Amino acid sequence: MGQCRAPLLPLLLLGLLGVSHANSCSNTCGTASDGVCNDGGPGSTTSTCDCATDCDDCGVREVCLSPISTAFSSVVLAKYSGAAKIGSNVYFAPSNQDNVGILSLATSTFSSIDLQGSGVTTNKKFDGAVKVGSSHAVFAPHDSPAIGIVDGTNSAFATVPTGLGGSRKFRGAALLGTRVVFAPYHADVVGVFTPTTSAFSTVSTADVGVTANFKYGGAAAPAGGSAVYFAPFRQDNVGVFGVLADGSDGFWTISTLAAGVSMNDKYVGAAAVGDKVYFAPWDEYRVGATAEAAAATRRPTPRRRPR
Repeated sequence: MGQCRAPLLPLLLLGLLGVSHANSCSNTCGTASDGVCNDGGPGSTTSTCDCATDCDDCGVREVCLSPISTAFSSVVLAKYSGAAKIGSNVYFAPSNQDNVGILSLATSTFSSIDLQGSGVTTNKKFDGAVKVGSSHAVFAPHDSPAIGIVDGTNSAFATVPTGLGGSRKFRGAALLGTRVVFAPYHADVVGVFTPTTSAFSTVSTADVGVTANFKYGGAAAPAGGSAVYFAPFRQDNVGVFGVLADGSDGFWTISTLAAGVSMNDKYVGAAAVGDKVYFAPWDEYRVGATAEAAAATRRPTPRRRPR
């Protein structure tokens, strides 16, 4: 059955889900006018009727929408985690699903790329996606031992080994220049991937005392900026990855305690707007934010190497 949503639903979402503007009322539902709203919209008791067909019981529905069918079993939970747009398609990073999901914006249809033969067979495969160049998307390895890569020109999937073991390694990805940076979740390193050479390297977080699990839950980099910012999940700091004065990669932190943010499970998700990065509240009751200027003042001086 189609579902109903309040008229303030963002227009972009409405376009993706297939919208009809009801603005009319009918009582063609088989149980209309029985004192029980059954059209599946806000305040309804059941969804046994189509949207805007139980007017006497539900009132006028201004907007009706029908979600796009994904054509896979609904029993698989935690299907995808992360998405990136390439051309007229949106590619979804698989978590427990054994395929890459593809949404065609042109036709509002859903398809997939089977991962069979890729060697990626775990659950919680990837967590985070970022567009690279004009035709590729890169997925952050969560439990997967390899980075996931989609080529949007032919909808092909490939992997690049990280050489890292363990689970829940990274959660979130951001593009910094030509490199993809992965936010450390359980891993005690920042992951750094160069798509042009398929090179993968790491930068330790342990050097500055960041070794706990559930570190950060998202990554973002201001356009043209010099650093990637990691949303603090259970860390009492924002993690920052950038290039130091000597050209080497470095990791440092910005405390959240001075802003009174100290609870567990603070933020999941990050977005760059101008020179600022905003963090989506998980359990925290305030939106988090930081700026390039703040990070620059805390950028560490490169350590002198022994002669």
